[in-house]
Amino acid sequence: MSEKISLFVPGRLCLFGEHSDWAGVNRVVNPAIVPGCAIVTGVEQGIYGTAVKNDKFIVRSSLPEYEGRVFECEMDMMKLRNVAKEGGFFSYVAGVASYMSEWYRVGGIELSIDKMTLPMKSGLSSSAAICVLVARAFNELYDLHLNTLGLMNIAYWGEARTPSQCGRLDQACAFGVHPVSMIFDGNEIEVEEISVKAPLHYVFADLMAGKDTVKILNDLNSAYPHPKNAKEEAVHEALGSDNKRITDLAVKYISEGDPEKLGALMVEAQELFDSKVAPMCPEELTSPVLHSVLNDENIKEFVYGAKGVGSQGDGTVQFLAKDADNQKRLMEYLEKERKMTAYPLTLKPDEEGNGIFSGDLYLFGAKSVAIGVIRAVRECYSGCRIRGCVVSSLADDPNEVEGLKVEELKEFRARFSDEEKKDVRILIATPIYVQGEICDTLKTFGFENVICLDSGMEEDLMHRYFKHKNVFPSIKDMDVPASAKSADATVLAVCHNADRRLRIHYENDPWVKNIQVGAALTDIKLHDITDMTGDNISEKNPVYCELTGLYWMWKNMVTKDKFDDYFGIYHYRRVLDIDEDDLKRCAAGSVDAVLPYPMIHVPDIKEHHSRYTNEAEWELLLQAVSEIAPEYSDAYDKIFSGQYFYNYNMFLAKGKVVDELCSFMFPVFTRLEELCRNSGTVPAKRYIAYFGESMMTWFFMKNADRLNIVHTGRLLRI
Repeated sequence: MSEKISLFVPGRLCLFGEHSDWAGVNRVVNPAIVPGCAIVTGVEQGIYGTAVKNDKFIVRSSLPEYEGRVFECEMDMMKLRNVAKEGGFFSYVAGVASYMSEWYRVGGIELSIDKMTLPMKSGLSSSAAICVLVARAFNELYDLHLNTLGLMNIAYWGEARTPSQCGRLDQACAFGVHPVSMIFDGNEIEVEEISVKAPLHYVFADLMAGKDTVKILNDLNSAYPHPKNAKEEAVHEALGSDNKRITDLAVKYISEGDPEKLGALMVEAQELFDSKVAPMCPEELTSPVLHSVLNDENIKEFVYGAKGVGSQGDGTVQFLAKDADNQKRLMEYLEKERKMTAYPLTLKPDEEGNGIFSGDLYLFGAKSVAIGVIRAVRECYSGCRIRGCVVSSLADDPNEVEGLKVEELKEFRARFSDEEKKDVRILIATPIYVQGEICDTLKTFGFENVICLDSGMEEDLMHRYFKHKNVFPSIKDMDVPASAKSADATVLAVCHNADRRLRIHYENDPWVKNIQVGAALTDIKLHDITDMTGDNISEKNPVYCELTGLYWMWKNMVTKDKFDDYFGIYHYRRVLDIDEDDLKRCAAGSVDAVLPYPMIHVPDIKEHHSRYTNEAEWELLLQAVSEIAPEYSDAYDKIFSGQYFYNYNMFLAKGKVVDELCSFMFPVFTRLEELCRNSGTVPAKRYIAYFGESMMTWFFMKNADRLNIVHTGRLLRI
């Protein structure tokens, strides 16, 4: 069976510019029409699913909305297209599948819709979200390397094969929970992310009334492409020049961090819609329920502004609250007093790194770090285009990575004049310890715009990426209950007498203690805690490295009465990004383990051990596992044919989990040493330490379904 992937696609909320998408398409016939403009964002609610490859196209769900229905069809373009045309329950997914079959010649998938937090038929494009979900499943399972805009277009053309009258802005949910500016000029569409300067606390709510979207669209479309009277001219003006002015100002206020002016703009936009657009369809757009809410004096004290959503009418309303507290109070009022279902949406300020990931960018590097950057940028930063990768030599690097050409530096620099080099932006996506030398070399050759990917930037990037993909959840996204107490935790930071000294002095957190490893092999004493006391394997440090510290912790600290406490291992220069709030999250959320975000290895994670060890000892490791822990052998193919790998032998976990991990690892390593001796195999230096990373990946991946595992970034000390 192929690897199962997890998927999440949010709904979308049109903040400004509703109806301008289809209006702008009419420029194909009438060039006098002003291009459509809209500001759209994904919401925090959405559709969750899992998918695997299959010969057929299958969609199933246990959710009540599906009423036990299962869709199954051969991966045949015409059969799927006919299902889409019929307009039934599965028409949207069939439309996208037919498009994928016709244009990409892919096989089938089996898609399970596991969870849906997005309200249906509420103006939040649940149909578009399911279409994007299907497109994303095909993209990931068949390695199509489509960017976000590509997925958006596929979802649109797939839905267009149904009787639905979808607009071009609906599929903006593909861009995630971040506002984007969209321009609709005939059949062309432009999308650009908007920088968020200050938090924007929205609330949107189901008006619990009703509207006829088909009638609204039919009546408004009758004014296009050429207006025939004053009423229709007013619609052109409202969706054209008026709308462009409004959306331009909205982008300005979002970028400048001025929610008060943004809220006033919402009020103005609604007034324009009511005066110029609503008269075309008074039966639906008079919207008595919407306007009773907009005019509620009790609500006005909580908000800067409010307006309708989507096609307007009595469907959904959106508010911009004054702050987080007013956002909460507004939701309570709507649900208690107005009997409406309300949802929060907070657009957060851009973090450091967003400016870097815009425009054209080259990467220096072509291995795991660079692969992670490429995938994350393609997923999360639609305004950034990575043009290619650069390396010192192709002797140890691939010629192509993620569909991008990899060039040697000597060829790359020859392509640019001295003046052009000043404008070339290069991000160094390599391990940090070699970045300084690379940076100096690039600047020597005239490249002035060089950025080093530090550990904080990498953490933010991978956090965003995995959150978009709905995999490897972050501890930072968990709530911190006000009454929560910190978990009892002890982390040992591994140090060795031969370690390079840090340039900066760092204070450990109170729960972090230094441990000297390999202490039995030297007279130099660095710290009070060493790996040579009690039950230990200190003398094996040359091949076990930091794992002698883990062994000591397991045997001398992790007792059964402390199985609910937390224990962990860091390096003297690599630590997990964990603070006091995270320890509270561990305790309150019953977290079993906190791991670093996994790194991506291509073609699969077997690439890791083949880089650092010999095949002979790897085969002996597999033999040792089959003898000591055969249940893990059964999971080998699934895990090691994947691409996600837990590097660096670092974690924080409950004592019970540490005991399980070490009870798996160390007996296997003891047997591996015996097998190497008996066979005369001379293993690579530090082979056990490298295999430790593989064994931790093996353990945590195999047990991911039963353990509550969350993730965080690695911080590098210099």
